[in-house]
Amino acid sequence: MYRDFYGLKKKPFELVPDDEIIFMSEGHKEAFSTLFYGVIERKGFIVLTGDVGTGKTTILRLLKRSLRKRCIIAMVSNPTLTIHDFYMYLSSLFKLGSASRAKARFMIKFQELLELKAKTGIHVVLAIDEAHLLSPEMFEEIRLLSNLGMDAGAALTIVLVGQPELDHILSNSKMRALRQRITIRYHIPLFRPYDTRRYIIFRLQKAGARRLNIFDYDAVELVHEYSKGCPRLINILCDHALLSGYAANKIVIDADIIRDSARELELAGPASQKRKGFFGRLLGM
Repeated sequence: MYRDFYGLKKKPFELVPDDEIIFMSEGHKEAFSTLFYGVIERKGFIVLTGDVGTGKTTILRLLKRSLRKRCIIAMVSNPTLTIHDFYMYLSSLFKLGSASRAKARFMIKFQELLELKAKTGIHVVLAIDEAHLLSPEMFEEIRLLSNLGMDAGAALTIVLVGQPELDHILSNSKMRALRQRITIRYHIPLFRPYDTRRYIIFRLQKAGARRLNIFDYDAVELVHEYSKGCPRLINILCDHALLSGYAANKIVIDADIIRDSARELELAGPASQKRKGFFGRLLGM
């Protein structure tokens, strides 16, 4: 609706992930490098955490694409599966055949797979998204799976990805056996103000914007404050602001439009309102 008005070839702040449009902040780069190192070095367990909407799943997809010639990476995105369904799903992901859907049969076939891939130099990675939703019983099943990797000569890396409460869950004394196998942890930080500005410009560029000053400096600062530096919330707020700006026939998104959009989206307000925006002060404006 607003694309022609703002000179855009497509909507810049879509929520649907697009592997061709990946913005890498310093935090994202470090998260990716940490996971990449952990897999290449064949670490047993890796834990990646981050708040909702910070790009954890995007990092996982990028890792899978980057290592597709060196590893077999299977991703489980539904952590609420029953134990039976979990093994059925893994059998499908690792192409072990329908006969391997029973747990005992799966263990035998999966051990054979790990040993075969170890001989050919191919590493096996099991990545579990939304791992903070796993049941205690499922955590134990995953720990037992890691035993097979150890028996096959460090042939398996398990990556647990989840919200910050995952760290709290793993700190429980009942998780001691699994926790002792975790060799790498990383938490994706929220964007800094500078990251938010770069992100908005990046998304506008990828959308084919003819001009990059669609959002003025004070508007960008407010986007950061309302979103707390969360990429998903930045997308939601900026998309709403563009629609509101179009409806108001404003070619520049200013602070007032951001405030109105944030109020309609019921986003918590900034801790304080400054007379002059951060980016304005930074640039002497």
